[in-house]
Amino acid sequence: TDGAQTGLDLTGDMTLELWVKLESQPSGADYAFISKDGAGQRGYRFFYRDTAGTKTIHLGVTNDAGDAGTEGSITYALTTGAWTHLAVSYSTAGTGVLYINGISVGTYSSLDTSQANNTSPFEIGATFGSASHFDGLVDDVRAWSDVRTAAEVRDNYDNILTGSEGNLVGYWLLNGDLLDLTSNNNDL
Repeated sequence: TDGAQTGLDLTGDMTLELWVKLESQPSGADYAFISKDGAGQRGYRFFYRDTAGTKTIHLGVTNDAGDAGTEGSITYALTTGAWTHLAVSYSTAGTGVLYINGISVGTYSSLDTSQANNTSPFEIGATFGSASHFDGLVDDVRAWSDVRTAAEVRDNYDNILTGSEGNLVGYWLLNGDLLDLTSNNNDL
């Protein structure tokens, strides 16, 4: 829950990272990767969408917890059955960058320039508590309270971290446990 977590109320710059392996493609639906976004308590959301057969990866942020906020999309089809590293950075300049396997594949623009601090839980693989469930496997989830540079993403996406890196506010290896390796102890 929101009250049981520390450091995940990301209201400014952030970077979210994770490895995913799709079991199936969404069909007219969304697959949430990471969110802190709920009905009436909106925040940030990183997800995969199918719209009439076109696959897109979205970043949404809102500066008003009661409003849907802004959302950007980049057309990209993930491969079913293959591990893929995803990273998205967000800057309070209202921009973001999407990285696939350490390489920038596009930018988001015209996003809200701040994020609301809300009472929604931080979620991996879902949003709104029970919606947009991700169909597949998730590994090595990271939440940062800064904009990771292209070099930082590229040089570290395939490395195991210690959990004590600067601005790392949540880190779940998901290797047989649900422990957060940062000092925030946001165990799932």
